[in-house]
Amino acid sequence: MSQTEHQFVETEIKPLVAADDWVGPEPGDERYGPNQMIGSFNAGIKTGFDRIAALADQQFEENRQKAGVLTRSVLEELTSKSFHPEFARLKIASWDEFEVLIALPKKEFLSDALLPLFDFTTELEQRVTDASFSIVFHFFGKGENYNEKKVLSDGYLYSHKSLTE
Repeated sequence: MSQTEHQFVETEIKPLVAADDWVGPEPGDERYGPNQMIGSFNAGIKTGFDRIAALADQQFEENRQKAGVLTRSVLEELTSKSFHPEFARLKIASWDEFEVLIALPKKEFLSDALLPLFDFTTELEQRVTDASFSIVFHFFGKGENYNEKKVLSDGYLYSHKSLTE
């Protein structure tokens, strides 16, 4: 009758193994000891994170510049159609998601002539959106009840320089 696994370990393996069968490396004798392995692992993790952070910073800066260029094109389209944008503000939702708020005089915002500009911005948003970038343009009519603090508290912190110069 054959032995069970437990019986085999007890009769065939344990008698041959003793705690002092293994001798660890002496200090300075280690080729790849535990401390070296842990140190190498930590160094690799730090290097990897540093590279990822640098790539994320680079991508964010490219995306921020892209948002500026696209906003300029929307502002140029508005002015070519006789609109008078008062400001454009940028909200950074994340490294790859941007929102732009463009203020128009209330009368211009309520004009039917603005409707084709919605189509223009929608097509632009769809054309430039990819896995690492998206942008949305919002318009509003700036009237007597305009509150700068609310715009800022909504996260629209950056002003497009073309309308501030």
